Amino acid sequence: MTKRLLFNALPKSIALVAVAWAAASCINEEYDFNNGIDTTVTIKGDISAPIGNTSFMLIGDFLNLEDESASALVKEENGDYSVRLSGEDAAFSYTVPTVEITDFFQGDALTVKVDAPYNEIDLEGHDLSEFVNGDSYYFPTTIITLPDKFYELEIPSADLPIEINEEIPEEITGISSISLDAEINVTVKINAGPLHTSDNFIMDFPDYFTFEAADGQTIGEGNKFSLAATFSPDSPTTYTFRLKEIDFSGLPDGQGLVNGHLVINDRVTVGAENGYAFSINPHEMQERSETFPASIEMDLDVSLPEINIRSVTASISPDITVDDQGFGITGLPETLTGGNVVLDIWNPQIQLDITNPSPFTLSMSADLVAKKGDDIITSIGIGTDGSVAIKPGVETIFISRRGADIPQTMEGTNFQDIVIENLTDLIKDIPDSVLVKNIRLTVAEEYGEIQPGTEYSFAFGYSLNAPLAVGPDMKLETSLDLTGLQGDSNSGTEDTDGDGVPDTTDGTDSGSDFPDGNAVIELMMTYVNIIPIDMSIRAVPVDKDGNEMADASFSVEVEGGIDAGSQDNPSESPVTIRMTLSSSEVLDDLDGVMMYITASAPKDENLLGIPLNAAHGIQGKDIVLKINGEISATL
Repeated sequence: MTKRLLFNALPKSIALVAVAWAAASCINEEYDFNNGIDTTVTIKGDISAPIGNTSFMLIGDFLNLEDESASALVKEENGDYSVRLSGEDAAFSYTVPTVEITDFFQGDALTVKVDAPYNEIDLEGHDLSEFVNGDSYYFPTTIITLPDKFYELEIPSADLPIEINEEIPEEITGISSISLDAEINVTVKINAGPLHTSDNFIMDFPDYFTFEAADGQTIGEGNKFSLAATFSPDSPTTYTFRLKEIDFSGLPDGQGLVNGHLVINDRVTVGAENGYAFSINPHEMQERSETFPASIEMDLDVSLPEINIRSVTASISPDITVDDQGFGITGLPETLTGGNVVLDIWNPQIQLDITNPSPFTLSMSADLVAKKGDDIITSIGIGTDGSVAIKPGVETIFISRRGADIPQTMEGTNFQDIVIENLTDLIKDIPDSVLVKNIRLTVAEEYGEIQPGTEYSFAFGYSLNAPLAVGPDMKLETSLDLTGLQGDSNSGTEDTDGDGVPDTTDGTDSGSDFPDGNAVIELMMTYVNIIPIDMSIRAVPVDKDGNEMADASFSVEVEGGIDAGSQDNPSESPVTIRMTLSSSEVLDDLDGVMMYITASAPKDENLLGIPLNAAHGIQGKDIVLKINGEISATL
């Protein structure tokens, strides 16, 4: 869109009016110009006509930034312009793999045997062989009454094997501990008795188990449980142990997570910790039964009715898939998207908002890709060195060219400021779209507490925010319409003289001639600029119909350019537009010039990075029209 600075209320031909004014000011009104008087006026030398000033043109009009269709260009409360683009939030989920333990103890029950001390019993003069009855002994009360006293038994310790070999999902790369709720029921059966045990009779579980003591239970140092009781052969005795945790750091070497399997090969020791732990009273046994087995046997049967795994402290390598995300570069004014534009913004900023409900710090990597059509024009990798960490909760990643402008509201929250110096390459060449591709989320070698089967729902939001501040390679193009020297053109349909007959004139003066040499017309002005961009100017003459003029007898050159300025220090730049004419017909048709302006980064580096503001603008002051040459005009 072309912006027009009008020279309002100027005569139809400023040059000829100057001539006419000079002539009319010295003619006696009593003379009749039609009475044979020569009305041709010839001017030689220099004539200057001050015109005045243009209006102050705000940058919004100058660069067409106020275009209502430019939805991506936002004017902040302080007047600064910013480019803002947002993509649609993405959601993705990850389900924690299930970890199962079906059983700890495999195989048959543990059986402990000990020879009964019958040969130590006082048989009142009888020989033990008298009471042999096959594989047992028979002590009828009609023959003998066994002594009512206790005899110590030394039962050797025995091991109850622990065997776990469970396949673990491949996403779990390490296990630190398992929190669970498992009842371990140990049922003790004996074949003779009663059998009395002391506090020395213990069941010793591995130290890496953590138990919760049940009513009446005391957990000794090193997970030692006392099994002090009186066991009867008539009914078994059951002990319940509530297992709460397995600490994998205490496992023997070579156990734990091995080749995708949870492996534990260990044992529970059952027996006397020191000294004698068992005793029998023959008289009690005889009262119950007159038949005594040759050896006393103790069977320990272990069962786990249910193993409920509550959580696993593990390291994982999740397979988290995130689709490519992106947004189109739309909603910008043409001034910022033209074919020759280089949109080098001082500090573009991409913001990624990631909700991470998992207990793990995720490592994210991705490619920021700019595309035109199907072609990739720029690709920038982020996080490939593991530098982008997504902590549990909501993590905001600011990616910028020179350090992000972090809102004060972010203090106390999880955020990172990542600087990528070539970030502006994503939008410098005005792509059709910017994509976030190849998004990869992995977990660092750390442990977190997970609940198997839990689904974690992640969210991924992204946006581009770029204060419209000039970078060192910025290039914008616009134009200014400096026309109106001919006034309003008349097509012949208007009645300007009021005689009731439409005019037939084309709106130009008549009778202009160059009898000797060329005429040089100079339009001189001083541009006062508070926009922080330098400007170079190319001028093209325009006729009264608004068309650019191309004539061999006409040349235009521009002397000077417009320096960048600021509100605190406006620049003043003299500019001269010089038109050389060798034909009066060209002058009769000339209505002004079209100024094509190329805006670029300021040479003054102190002005780089200042956001363009709605209060910025430019004004042409002290405009002077100067004619140098010989011009003849017929009035």
